[in-house]
Amino acid sequence: MDILESDFQGSSQEGTRSTAEKSFHELTPQHLVVHDFVLMNRIHSIVTAFIQEVDISDILLEIIDTAMSISTADKGSILLVDEKTENLKITASRGFDAPFLDYFASCPPGEGACGTALQNNERVIIYNITEDPRFINTPYLAQLLAKEIHSVQATPLKSRTGKILGVLATYYKKPTLPEAHELQMVDLLSRLSADIIERNQLIAERAILIEKLREADKRKNEFLALLSHELRNPLAAISNSAVLLSYSSGECPTVKNVQAIINRQVTQITRLVDDLLDITRIIENKIQISLQKIDLNELVFRVVEDNRLSYERAGLSLIIQLAEGPVFIHGDALRIEQVINNLLHNASKFSNYGGMTQVVVEVDKKNNEAIIRVLDDGIGIAPSFIDQLFLPFTQADTSMERAQAGLGLGLALIKGLIELHHGSVHAVSAGLGHGAEFIIKLPLHEEDEHLFDQQAPAYQVALSRTILIIDDNADIRDSLSMLLETLGHQVYVESTGRAGIAKARETRPDFVLCDIGLPELNGYQVAKAFREDPILESTYLIAISGYVQPEEIIKAKQAGFDNHLAKPFNFDLLQDILVAKRLHEEKP
Repeated sequence: MDILESDFQGSSQEGTRSTAEKSFHELTPQHLVVHDFVLMNRIHSIVTAFIQEVDISDILLEIIDTAMSISTADKGSILLVDEKTENLKITASRGFDAPFLDYFASCPPGEGACGTALQNNERVIIYNITEDPRFINTPYLAQLLAKEIHSVQATPLKSRTGKILGVLATYYKKPTLPEAHELQMVDLLSRLSADIIERNQLIAERAILIEKLREADKRKNEFLALLSHELRNPLAAISNSAVLLSYSSGECPTVKNVQAIINRQVTQITRLVDDLLDITRIIENKIQISLQKIDLNELVFRVVEDNRLSYERAGLSLIIQLAEGPVFIHGDALRIEQVINNLLHNASKFSNYGGMTQVVVEVDKKNNEAIIRVLDDGIGIAPSFIDQLFLPFTQADTSMERAQAGLGLGLALIKGLIELHHGSVHAVSAGLGHGAEFIIKLPLHEEDEHLFDQQAPAYQVALSRTILIIDDNADIRDSLSMLLETLGHQVYVESTGRAGIAKARETRPDFVLCDIGLPELNGYQVAKAFREDPILESTYLIAISGYVQPEEIIKAKQAGFDNHLAKPFNFDLLQDILVAKRLHEEKP
């Protein structure tokens, strides 16, 4: 990277430069190592803060503080490119008051140190602003001197694609020329900063896009709800007129046929209007269900008999097979009837004359579920379409010959209503021309709803385990230890990989929660050591880490970890892992 810097003029500049060099070179190699180690820790903390979704303003300030500490600068700032004006705007700063920030609110490309760095896409170092042509006879000079600033360093913030996102600047009260080693650290920090800033901008853009999509979806749902309501008025008028026609027409066959056509079409449109209203309510989480104890055998039998006449008129067979004895579920009878009606209506639409539909009620005692199967020998479903089947406004066939297919809301509505009952629905088909099967699963009614609560204390005691925590962060280590101990677990803690392995050999823990970024031995090496040790090889290892990229999770599994939790993790996830492991051990 090229460096733009003033020519040194006069012995005073040379003297200052020599002093700076002497001050830097007075650091012993040991001090340099410590200095770099501290800086790298600060850079690592910046990455961790971003992963943990700390406010971006605080992260930018930490970046500035780190940049200032690299070369002992007195002030610092981060200026980002305004996409509309293409000027630089101060986004974060240290050491400047409001009037100064207002004065430099917008910096055009090519002006001052930062504007020049932006325009030329290279670092700018101004050793002494009072002798540099880029500041002499400019309004910027007086403003900077008023803040006792004599030197400026400005490094472009480049994204991975080469786009300039902004500038990282440091300011000095004395004429200063940063050392090459310091500039290397600034480069490292600027690359990291550019990655963080670009990622944050993408997150912000994505959030805006998601909000726009939500708003558009909300307006769509509001429109559909309004449309559904508005359609009811003309439908009521048409329906009433059809009834009136039946009373005034006598026995005229033509009028009776017209009335039957009107009634069928009104019924069809009413069904579509109801589906529109219900699907918008489900999407907006506004639908209400009234739960009660229901005998599913009785309900399914009633719905099937209600549909039998329409099936016979269409030349279709309708068969029912019920489970033995009553099958009780906890549900909304009207909504379950609506679901079965929709499935039967769907089966009749896509079956040819002479076809058959079968409705089966079963009980799965092992999984404590009631099952409803609706099978037909109709046109079937293409395998590629199965995954889209339950999406709103989706149809498997949009050709003209399937004009009766409707809006594609029935199955989406079925899915929404069944999920409100804590159940599930899925479809199976061997392909086009081979019919389809729809399978609904609903929880059986619990006779004693307090049984689980009564057994909870004994279950909690049974889950007490020995757990070892290996983490060099004392706050994380201690807080997690206290939390686990409160739940009745026996907990041991260590801060390094070697100490953790030694403690594990001593205590034989059931679980080990291990950080990845450990001193001495990192988490991957710890996991490898466990798997190679005959005493520890079967220990359940859980990585707790700020490294959450898919490749990092894969790397942890390859190293020997059984599971991976991203910091800060949901404690319920950890409890689920502990419970699942215990239940697995207790299986015969």
